[in-house]
Amino acid sequence: MAIYLVRHAPTEANRSGFVLGTQDSPLAEGGADLLRLMIAALSASGIERIYSSPLGRALATARIISEEIAVPLVILPGLTELSAGNLEGRRRSEVLPQGGALRGGSYDRPGGGESYSDAVPRVTAALKAIYGQNADGSLLVVAHSVVNRILLALFLNRPIEEFIPFTQPHEVILSLGTDGAVFCRDIVKWGAKRMSLSRI
Repeated sequence: MAIYLVRHAPTEANRSGFVLGTQDSPLAEGGADLLRLMIAALSASGIERIYSSPLGRALATARIISEEIAVPLVILPGLTELSAGNLEGRRRSEVLPQGGALRGGSYDRPGGGESYSDAVPRVTAALKAIYGQNADGSLLVVAHSVVNRILLALFLNRPIEEFIPFTQPHEVILSLGTDGAVFCRDIVKWGAKRMSLSRI
């Protein structure tokens, strides 16, 4: 089985520097152009099913891709982005030092929200559901920056701490192959060229 992992298309809140967490925001202007590139990059991947977070920004992204490549879409609540508690809806510049992260470790709960360790059981359950419904073939998962870090750690059986510094750009498609390799295709800068995760 091959799993392609994407982050939802950029939102107005992302562009404006707001903390979203479980809140939502419309997709940003220009998002459709990015999605067209993403669909073109995925069209030859043989994707048979799409799994999405239920949050609007991910679901809107997943629905557009699902309609364009004509494959079924499944919503998994376990893929919902982690809560950032009372920091949600506030500008990052107001609540974090410059370059600061919401979660510096596995047990950090920003604003009283969720930590990585809190979310691991539900993300694990979502991943097990995906494997339980598919014996082989190619799948697409549309989720969020923090959830995707957890998925990478689970897929590679590595400590989550190794992935905390990693942020998946909206235009990058991660390919999780059956050999455990992780690659990305930055469809804006490099077309379909495959690059190692360490170079992102």
